[in-house]
Amino acid sequence: MDGSTSLREEALRSAVGRIQTRFGTASLRPAGTRVEIAGEVVEACPTGIAEIDGLTGVGGIPMGRLSLCLGAAGTGKMLVGYRFLAQASQSGAAVAMLDLRGHADPWLMARLGARLDRTLVLRPPGSTEVELKTALESALGLVRAGVGALLADLGPGAGQSRLWDPFAAALSAACAKTATPLLLLGEVAGEPLRYAASLVLRLQRQEWLLRHGDIDGVRLAAAVEKNKLGMPGRGAELCLAYPRGTFISPLPLGELAAQIVEDTPPRLRVVRA
Repeated sequence: MDGSTSLREEALRSAVGRIQTRFGTASLRPAGTRVEIAGEVVEACPTGIAEIDGLTGVGGIPMGRLSLCLGAAGTGKMLVGYRFLAQASQSGAAVAMLDLRGHADPWLMARLGARLDRTLVLRPPGSTEVELKTALESALGLVRAGVGALLADLGPGAGQSRLWDPFAAALSAACAKTATPLLLLGEVAGEPLRYAASLVLRLQRQEWLLRHGDIDGVRLAAAVEKNKLGMPGRGAELCLAYPRGTFISPLPLGELAAQIVEDTPPRLRVVRA
């Protein structure tokens, strides 16, 4: 173990320690619901989106497993991810986000119900392979420490990095040991990630929802590409609304940007991964 790795793990232990000191040792625990499938009790952390939770077959993102939510920009991935964090933090768990794109939005998290005082964001300084490796090592450390839920926003191309072999298997094993639900958001995912994932959801935008000429939400189709705990191939259409105050403007090549206008955004703990 080199000096930088030791310092990074010390910082992660310190962050976990502060959460436990403030909220008690039980704060770092998984949060979710239980269902019985073929005689086996399966726990899941709901997203609070009925259509998505119904598609998974277990009522949400499965505990102790790695799950993928894939789709192009503007398909509602972040809304799903933030609602997942919100549900977990509301139940009393300390949660974390691996923010590889640097777009973590405390205003939107709070408007969707996330407890920012129970949310820790890991943000690497850049997007090189070395920095991605450091970020994945930090995320692995948090999972092993017993964080209640982990969301990772991979950004374009990160899901196909060669680093996922062996990190995908290591994260999957760590999640299984600590019963942590891990949800990764991305546009594409390579074979190591797909193999390690127990659940793969695909989102596709059908149309924008407009109100008085402004984008108010998105209508999308969700499909299950892989499911070790339920039936793959299931699909549903749903509408996701943006909270009031979210300003949406189109970017070149059909990409989407969300610019939040807020003078005093909620405070969010962000540490360098």
